[in-house]
Amino acid sequence: MTGYDIAVGLCMALYQKASMAITYKAISGMLYISPSTVHKAIRSLQASNLAESNAVAAQEKRSIPHVYPHAFHRFIVDGISVSFPIELTGLVDDWPASTTNGIPIRGQFSTSVDEAYRLYVNRKGSRFQAGVVEFVWPYAWQDVTDRGRYLPIYRCGCGRGVVPLYPMLPKAVVADSTLYRGFYYIEMIRFNCSHKLSEDAGKALAGLLRLIRHQEGPDIG
Repeated sequence: MTGYDIAVGLCMALYQKASMAITYKAISGMLYISPSTVHKAIRSLQASNLAESNAVAAQEKRSIPHVYPHAFHRFIVDGISVSFPIELTGLVDDWPASTTNGIPIRGQFSTSVDEAYRLYVNRKGSRFQAGVVEFVWPYAWQDVTDRGRYLPIYRCGCGRGVVPLYPMLPKAVVADSTLYRGFYYIEMIRFNCSHKLSEDAGKALAGLLRLIRHQEGPDIG
């Protein structure tokens, strides 16, 4: 699997039950990837038993195969930190010199992110400087419009860069606050530094996917 597969799976799990049927073109537009990449990702999800077959989709008169949301969530919770371990830009021990501009990764676990970084650098045998650590998805912030409209959802931040699951993720989350929240929860699970942090993020993701009755948390901004 690739980061594109995870992105497409998340997008489908979030929107496939919406009143307007999800399509290949819609996913392509929301994630800023090509339709062929969407097709390839869905085939990969099917091969991993995370999405229904084309035959089932046709039988249900769907224009696109649906992801199995519970199976997809279970893969994220149990496997993503192993399959897609977190990767930081620059050297781990040169904070704050190696800061970068981008979209802040923050939310209801923001105090735990600082703890996650401390655990991460200690595991690497590096020094840690106390203080609130800001994580960002690196992003060329001059591109803040979409189809002619300004996207003032998040202010540009500066902090430790986290390599996104796929290159256009930062632009996608700027345009869609629900995707932002989903990818944020996934990043917290990818850190895999604290059982409580991963468990809380997993529950929050389940709530976002409507798998359980769970508040999505406060607004992120």
